[in-house]
Amino acid sequence: MKVVICNFPPMLEWYLPSAPAILMGACKWLNIEADFIDFNIHKNKNFQEWASMIAEKNPDIVTLSIFSYLGRAFAEYLAKELKETIPGVILVAGGSGIKDSINGKILIEKKFIDHCIEGDGEVSWPTFLINHFNIKKNIDFDVLSTPYTASYDGYDIKFYIQSAANNPRHYSKLWVPVTGSRGCVRKCTFCEIHEHWKFMQRNPSLIVEEISAVLDKFPAAHIHFTDSLINGSLPSFNKLIELLKPIKQSYPEFSWGGQFIVRNEKQCKDEYWKKIADSGGSLFEIGVETGSDTLRAEMKKNFTNRDLKNTIEYMEKYKIKCVFLLLVGYPTETEDDFNQTIKMLEAYQPYANKVIESIQAGWTAQIHPGTPLYSSSKNDNKMIMFDGNSHVWFNLNNPTLTSQERLRRRKLLSNIAIDLGYKMSFDEHISLASVETDLVKYKKIFSLIENVNR
Repeated sequence: MKVVICNFPPMLEWYLPSAPAILMGACKWLNIEADFIDFNIHKNKNFQEWASMIAEKNPDIVTLSIFSYLGRAFAEYLAKELKETIPGVILVAGGSGIKDSINGKILIEKKFIDHCIEGDGEVSWPTFLINHFNIKKNIDFDVLSTPYTASYDGYDIKFYIQSAANNPRHYSKLWVPVTGSRGCVRKCTFCEIHEHWKFMQRNPSLIVEEISAVLDKFPAAHIHFTDSLINGSLPSFNKLIELLKPIKQSYPEFSWGGQFIVRNEKQCKDEYWKKIADSGGSLFEIGVETGSDTLRAEMKKNFTNRDLKNTIEYMEKYKIKCVFLLLVGYPTETEDDFNQTIKMLEAYQPYANKVIESIQAGWTAQIHPGTPLYSSSKNDNKMIMFDGNSHVWFNLNNPTLTSQERLRRRKLLSNIAIDLGYKMSFDEHISLASVETDLVKYKKIFSLIENVNR
């Protein structure tokens, strides 16, 4: 029994990919021999060379971890080569790049792959192996209580550490992902997380056990929590930071961060922030979204500008940094709402490139199926949407917010933020290019929609 696990570019070169490590960990738990080939560091080789590298391992099963649409294309081409190079090999695909069962079925129908792993790989992958190899073990755990941890055997750690060191941003440290929860305690109107998971909190002791194992290999790592909100459950979060304090003392270069809820001062006083700092908390991604309290309330974000100010002041006191996540062009955003966002950036200018490490604004607002916003819009005959592209919508209740206006505001925010001394996120140029591409592609549709109210 031999498994070869593969992943595909493009992937961040300062962030260890976790999915292959999870698959490797499950194989070790089941005593199945496994190797990992990281094609993220073999970008210059062709598909024939990739297939030859895999064939040299003489595998019974090859897994194709796909994290993007481009990765899916790589997987299809490689699958063709593998079927010719290793007759009889079983190809198994999974990951966010195939996203749903429809894409998985297409890959199977075209005979590119033999099996598609759906759902949480922490459970579905060992289940597949147990069934395939007729192993006498039971799956009596859920995604957050697995009896195994991720294994980074086979990773070219020097490559990732060197790539991180060469990155001029705060990513100069090696980032290692860890999961502390699934789902979310908030119900933001533009997010579909609840379509995938109910909120589940992992035992803080298990989280710290995994972090300790990671730090034994990478003492200076930055642990990045993959959670939708790391402090979603305050009791669990408080327990976690208590347990991490002695870890920080043993590994002084260790740090951690993730997506973070802004709460009010009654919930998060000075002692709370001191504990975070003492435990190694260093960089949080905050869904600020807008400078308008009114608009943020419509989004169900459940915090105010006063709460945000209190948070930033404590972060400054304890030398913690954050990334502002902003959302431009929400369907009910007015010119005044947008101007309040600009005023917020002006007010926080002293924190630019200091406490506020950077700003990530992404694309303009999108309406995704499965979100509360999408559901309410479908019942509103003044909201026009075109399925197939989340950018293509028009709100007759807010007729001045045209597609062109959303893009204008998005570009203006970027320009003003940069003039104020803020750093925009590393994918800023990609975000703006994607918006412009969509606007060109759907120019006729937008013209029809925006003429409705004239």
